[in-house]
Amino acid sequence: MKKPIIILVSALVLAGSSMGAFLAVKHKRDTEANISQAEKEDNVLFNINSAGIKKVEFGLEDGDYVAELNDSGVWVLTNRDDFALDQVYMQLICTYTSDLTAQTAYGKADDSKKAMYGLDEPLTIKITDDSRTYELYVGDESPTGESYYVMTGDKDKIYAIESYQGSALIADRLTLKSKKLAPFSNSDIADITIKKDGMEPCKLTYDKESTMWSLDKKYDMLTTDQTAITSMVNNLIRLEADTLLEENLTDLKAYGLDKPDCEVEINALDGTKRTFTTKLNENDPTYTFVLIGEDKQLEAYYTSGLTLTDTTAYDYILPTVKGADMYSISGFDIELDGKTTEFTIDTDSKTCTLNGKTVDISNSEGYMLFQNFYDSFSMMAIEGLDTDAKPDGSEPVVTATYHNSDGTDSTLSIAEEDGKYYIFRDGKYTGAYAPADRFTGRSSIGEFYKKLVGYSL
Repeated sequence: MKKPIIILVSALVLAGSSMGAFLAVKHKRDTEANISQAEKEDNVLFNINSAGIKKVEFGLEDGDYVAELNDSGVWVLTNRDDFALDQVYMQLICTYTSDLTAQTAYGKADDSKKAMYGLDEPLTIKITDDSRTYELYVGDESPTGESYYVMTGDKDKIYAIESYQGSALIADRLTLKSKKLAPFSNSDIADITIKKDGMEPCKLTYDKESTMWSLDKKYDMLTTDQTAITSMVNNLIRLEADTLLEENLTDLKAYGLDKPDCEVEINALDGTKRTFTTKLNENDPTYTFVLIGEDKQLEAYYTSGLTLTDTTAYDYILPTVKGADMYSISGFDIELDGKTTEFTIDTDSKTCTLNGKTVDISNSEGYMLFQNFYDSFSMMAIEGLDTDAKPDGSEPVVTATYHNSDGTDSTLSIAEEDGKYYIFRDGKYTGAYAPADRFTGRSSIGEFYKKLVGYSL
């Protein structure tokens, strides 16, 4: 009987040994899991509500910069007034620091370790929310470039955070500085003046009450293109420098800015202003150098974004001078090639007469022929502007006299001098001239007239 008992006891001992080994392994794994979880929790450097951050202090090599969120939700420097802050960068700082988590820890810091990891003279960032201030110290980048070494004010260890976070937190004066070309909103601007060498300045003025833009008075007889100006302004206030190069630039010649391509002055309704000059980078035309006049900050912009500097008054005027709307007249007389033709028109009933003879415009063919002829002189294209010209206008090549429905008359005429066809309205020069093909060739007023007359016979 002893042998079975011995076998049973041996089995129980082995079972007990196996259970003991299992429990030992399980305890070891649980301990490792607990340690791992504790490490993960310890690696959480900050847990801040980013929306509650109201103040960020930067301790940089050239001094301290204190940024605070004002009542309008704009980040401003409060310990100095050197420049406007980069709002996007400030938002990035708040986002990155609010839930900053390390990849790993390198143990408790001492003086030698701090020096090893560049934390003996770190960049310092202090973040203040509604309850307290948090401190972050940023040291060197790792040799592999995968991380940055950091410490916090309430932990005694050195940690490594991801490189993209660390590089974003490494600030300097130019990092903090606003990259905006025009630090205004589209409703803040009072006027914009664009000057180019050898060309007449173009000044655009905003009327806050009417919310309309206008050009100089000499363009009053032309129609300002509100859409073109609004589009330009919207683009202007969104433009940001690709790179900030030098502060307080004195050697203008080094960048060709002693002879700039363009000068721009922007005045705001509150009395502030922004001036800048531009010069295409001849070595890399992708970029244009911009020198801010207020602080001599040299910046580089993508040339494709600086469309403003290539514009003149012509770009902000509708490309046609309009005569009377055919729906608001009872008729018109047109003098062409020394001969006057009288028309009556009733667009409601689609009836028309030419020198008293009925022209059938009730069908699509007749209506199209009439409209093409009417638009050929009543929608006069503008080829260019010449406000300095003083054309005579006493012997026009074409004159349209409109009999308006309110009983008044108005005129649109074209006078040719030295190959240019100057546009007049009610006997006054508009400052614009028309393309020559409106008066000769297949698309001329005369050709459209002949087609309509041929149809009416």
